[in-house]
Amino acid sequence: NDDQKCTPVQEHLDQKPIPHFVLVLDESGSMASIKNDIIGGVNEFISKQQKLKDNSTFTLIKFNTDSQVVYKDVLLDKVPVLDEQTYRPNGGTALYDAIGDGILIKEGTPCVIFVVITDGEENSSKKYNFDSITQKIGAKTDWKFIYLNKGLEAKNQGTKMGIIDNSSLTQQQTTQFYRDRGQTQGINSVAIGHTLGNQVAEACVRFRCTNEMEIIKS
Repeated sequence: NDDQKCTPVQEHLDQKPIPHFVLVLDESGSMASIKNDIIGGVNEFISKQQKLKDNSTFTLIKFNTDSQVVYKDVLLDKVPVLDEQTYRPNGGTALYDAIGDGILIKEGTPCVIFVVITDGEENSSKKYNFDSITQKIGAKTDWKFIYLNKGLEAKNQGTKMGIIDNSSLTQQQTTQFYRDRGQTQGINSVAIGHTLGNQVAEACVRFRCTNEMEIIKS
């Protein structure tokens, strides 16, 4: 049973399983309007994970008209920051191909936290389709899939693929910090980092992979 691999064995209960992160990041043209917020949110999330100082690995896959594996199985403390040179939205949305590539890379690996960030619907994949990706996601019972979307169409797409943790990137802001800046609702790097951090913290509770929930969620 793959789920058992995510639980410390009896003689090593003090040793926490190590999660492996996969980020599938939409780099299609429609993401241009929130480019800076995506960059800031992803970097903030990675920075908080690095504070845990474990041996977690990180794999980044970007997609527009094509899917591109940027790096795979890099230790968290070695992950480079995202910037305007490495994140340049353009082109279409090969969402299925990017998800399929990510699943293939981590095939056989337990305790995978698989994050998808997108704002649109699939329109460019060549290797995978809805049925094949839905089947692959359903087969990974020991993985945690997180789908951060922008817009109803993207949210519906994640739900249809069987991803239960399907959260909107657009969050209502209520703190004085945002009110002082004239923001009451919208996408921003803090909201992205916070939403992503909370989802991952919940995944780590399931995997029993860390006791540092407050660091991830802060």
